[in-house]
Formats: sequence, structure tokens, C-alpha cells
Amino acid sequence: ARPGEFDPGWLAGALGGLDVVHVLGLPPYRPDAERRLDAALTLVREAGVPLVVTAYHLTDPSRTDARLGRLLSQADAVLTLTDAAADLLAAEHGVSADVIAHPHALDFVRMRSPVRPRTATLRVGLHLGALPGGTGRPARAALRLAGCLSRAVRRAPGRTALRLSVHDGLADPASTSYAPEALRRLDRLARAAGGSLVLGPAPTESQMWDLLAEAGVAVLAPDVRSHSVLPEACADLGVEMIAPSGSLAAAQALAWPGARPPITYQLTGAATEDSLVEALTEAPRRGVAFRSDPVHRWGQRVAAAAAHRTLFESLLARRGWSAPG
Repeated sequence: ARPGEFDPGWLAGALGGLDVVHVLGLPPYRPDAERRLDAALTLVREAGVPLVVTAYHLTDPSRTDARLGRLLSQADAVLTLTDAAADLLAAEHGVSADVIAHPHALDFVRMRSPVRPRTATLRVGLHLGALPGGTGRPARAALRLAGCLSRAVRRAPGRTALRLSVHDGLADPASTSYAPEALRRLDRLARAAGGSLVLGPAPTESQMWDLLAEAGVAVLAPDVRSHSVLPEACADLGVEMIAPSGSLAAAQALAWPGARPPITYQLTGAATEDSLVEALTEAPRRGVAFRSDPVHRWGQRVAAAAAHRTLFESLLARRGWSAPG
């Protein structure tokens, strides 16, 4: 287990020095994942350490990975990032979650840097990473979106070009992400839409923000049940975002003071391509994209830290602990 991972291999040696265990995510799923989760939960419970869970990725309870429900059932407190996620957690797991909005993504120096000027060609970016799931359902959904987006870019009014970006593991036979057919297909789709495919190592945080900043419009991948740092980065950079309709990423944008409702696209059937054409038509008409106010972002960060501290102290107080001085 890696340091800080919610896994019995790490927790066994670390719990003695912890006041609170705060879980923001689980290790990747593997055949013994549920057994290891139960072992980790037992260790935390026997140590008497409060367990706090931030529900960032809301896995579908009807799918194979049922660990989120087991984790939530043992939590002393549950947090999440949007009202929409809190509603899902109440409906699907019967838990009440406190909402603390996603913090800023960029550092405050970069957040104050000038927005890149628009060009005559609308640059549309879609980052697909390592095509999660290999050849499974998530990868097929991502490839389908890339195909719909390529056709939508060709149909959109004005000069528009598509840039797709993926990790170079797709081209490496030694990588678990190796998918040469998918790579060739993505390259054809990007070229057909007047753009290119960017292949490289998993970007650092700074490099990811560079990729977003180079796009006039950033299209978010079709994961409706996960919050994401990308909407926050788009807001901090002043880049227009197009998110899946009904997604938690779209819900994040509703919390930004002064922002317009996010531009969205549909994920169902033939509506996907048409809705992307509409979105790409609306984006340039909006003019200057919404951009975060650094002063508000700082206040949000301070408030989030205070909310976490208050929660942790209240849980510890139930166990007879009192804050120093």
C-alpha cells in the first residue's frame, strides 16, 4: 500500500499517530478490494479513531464496485462538494452529507495572470488521459464522445478545430493502457476536425493547466457521477467549459458567484452530437468566459479549512478530546 492510502497495509502502522482518518478516495478496484476495505474499516473502528469520508467520486451502486456504500455506512461524518451529490448520497445510501465546495485549482499567482486572447479559430480541447477502463465501458464512452465531438466541430459555425490529448501509455506495448487501435482512431478524429492529437506522459498539474489555457473551450469527459478539478481550473483560468448535462462537474459550476449556468451536452443516443453542435455555437456567443475572483477563492479556502477543523474537533470532543489552549 502507498503512504496515505486507505488500506490495511498502511493503516496498521499509521493509526497510532492519527487523530482523525479522512478518506477522499479509495485505491483502484482489484479482486480483493472489498476484503481489504473491510480490514481497513475494522482497524479504524478498533483504534477508536473518527472516520470522515468526502464523497468525491460517487460510484454507481448498481455496478461491481460497491465499496463506497460500505465505507459510508461506517463513517462518523460524510462530506461532499455539491448539493446534487448530497441528494444522490441521501437517495442511494441514506446518509446526510455536509457540502463544502471544491476549492480553487490554480495557485494565486497564476490565477491573476492575463487570460489568453481569443483567436479567429475556436480551439476545442478534450483531455481523455489514459482512456480509463482500457477497452471497457468508460473507454467506449470516451471514444464515442470523441467521435461525436469530431463531427460536431465540423458542423459548428465559424472556424473551429479539435485538439484531443491522451497519455502516451496508449502507444506503449508494455503499458496496461496500450490501445493502438483507439490511438489511431483518435488521431483520425482530431485530424478530420481540423486539429491534432497530443500524445505525451501524464501531465503535471502545471502542464494540465497549460493544456486547458490553450483551448478556447474545454469539453469535459462523460463521467456524470464524479466531481472534478477541471471545472475549477477552467474557472480559475477563464476558459469556457462544456460539461455533461446533469453531471456533478456541471453542478460545481452552479456554486460560482456571478457565473452563468454552465454550457452542457447530452450523453444519450443521437442527442449527443446535436447538443455538442449547440454548445459549440453558444460558447463564442457568450463572449468573455467567467473567471474566478482570487479574493473570493481565498475566502472560500479559509472557510473550507475552518469547516473541516470544526468538524474534526466536534468528532474528537465526543471522545473526550479538547482543543489545546
